[in-house]
Parts: sequence; structure tokens; C-alpha cells
Amino acid sequence: MEQMEAVRAWLAGWEGGGLEGLTAEQLDRTPAAGLFFAGSEALERRESICGGACVRTRAAFWLLRALYAPPGSPAAGEMGQWMLDFQGWLRGQSARGLVPRLGASRTWAQAESAGILRGRADGETVWRIRVTLEYETEEKES
Repeated sequence: MEQMEAVRAWLAGWEGGGLEGLTAEQLDRTPAAGLFFAGSEALERRESICGGACVRTRAAFWLLRALYAPPGSPAAGEMGQWMLDFQGWLRGQSARGLVPRLGASRTWAQAESAGILRGRADGETVWRIRVTLEYETEEKES
């Protein structure tokens, strides 16, 4: 999926750290780290008088990041700050038009649903952020 690779490369460029490679691991059959496509949906379809259409689409991705820290350590607070910083970076990238272009026009990015996906007694915690990208594609009359 070419779009997935463009999104992966763009996110890996974040200077806040922790996203290099974005490869998926398996821990107890649940992804522990990486970028995963969560689906897409058509939000709006506008027909043109010439027979074509413009479709606005939202694509969603889960960004998972594993943190290994002993229970009670300050790492959870640091991870929370990392997530806030990442969300701010996404908003800035979107505002400046630096999000990879997925359709016929500019792509907008947003982070939502951030928090802990899973925690274990041994100190392993998996955090997740839902990243959504909205873009428009043009369909030509066939």
C-alpha cells in the first residue's frame, strides 16, 4: 500500500523520537508497536455537472508504542507528555500543509483517542493514538 508507506515515512520524520522504523512486533498476539491501518470511510461525495465526482475520505491509523518501565515509575507521565507533544506536532504539520498528499488536494491530519491500550504487571504498557487523515479524490466519468 503506497499510501501507508508515505504515512509511515512522514511519521518517522517526527523529531520527538520513538517512531523510527515503525515496525510491528507481536507480544501475546497483540501488536505492541507500529503503525496499523484501521480503515477508511467516504465522508462526502459531490457530483459535478460534467459527470465526475469529488469524494472526501477519512483514513484512520493506529499508532502503537510500547513502554517498558517498572510499576510506579515516572515513565507514564513522560509517555503522556510524549503523546501531547506528538498531537501538537500533527496539528502543526497539518496547518502548514506538510502532511503527505493522499488525494487530489491537501491532506489534513489529526490525532485523537490517545491513551493506554494495555498494561501488564511486569511494567509493559502499550499506548495508542488514533491518527486520522482527510483528503479528497476526484472521480472521472467513465
